[in-house]
Amino acid sequence: YLCNNCNSWYQRKLVEINHIVPCGTLRSYEDVPGFLERLFCEDVKGYTVLCKECHKLETATQRKGEKE
Repeated sequence: YLCNNCNSWYQRKLVEINHIVPCGTLRSYEDVPGFLERLFCEDVKGYTVLCKECHKLETATQRKGEKE
């Protein structure tokens, strides 16, 4: 699989699916509907394929943005 970020090729076990719109967190019962809606995107354009390292960095960047 081709990583959408670093453009390198990886075996399936070395890539992960990244949600373009983050799923968010589950801190309360009220978060469940929105979380599930974002988790199960109906359109494949809602996802990208990233290698594990790029996905880790992307997730950290998204979480940092949420805190600011």
